Amino acid sequence: MNAKIPILLIICLLASVVPVYCASLSNQWAVEDKADGIAIGPGGEVYVNINQNHRVVKYSPEGEMLMEWSLEGVADDIAVGPGGEVYVNINQNHRVVKYSPEGVMLDGWTVEGEMTDMAIGSNGLVYLSFTNGLIQVFVA
Repeated sequence: MNAKIPILLIICLLASVVPVYCASLSNQWAVEDKADGIAIGPGGEVYVNINQNHRVVKYSPEGEMLMEWSLEGVADDIAVGPGGEVYVNINQNHRVVKYSPEGVMLDGWTVEGEMTDMAIGSNGLVYLSFTNGLIQVFVA
């Protein structure tokens, strides 16, 4: 027990001398319902998947709502490609849907299994992970 006191004293002294860095809040805004996914476009646009309302909302970097579009199903994830294309994982339908930055549906495909996450590479490849531990890569 006595050996722990000097270690705690040293930690406290270091904490009082070493500067602590942390992030500061830059901006915030409220969305109408639970946001289940968020992605940033190449121009700084913020795309939010509002799951309970089955839609995607596009905001400016300052939080101004720019547009919105409806989804067919409950989306679990959202990602933006290098060209600004918006990909939405509609898990209950086992689908990935690709939209233009303006919300026009460009493509969609069905996948086998329950997706857990999605990412888009700088090369435009779509990476999906599944609950069974698989990762699949798609050219979209």
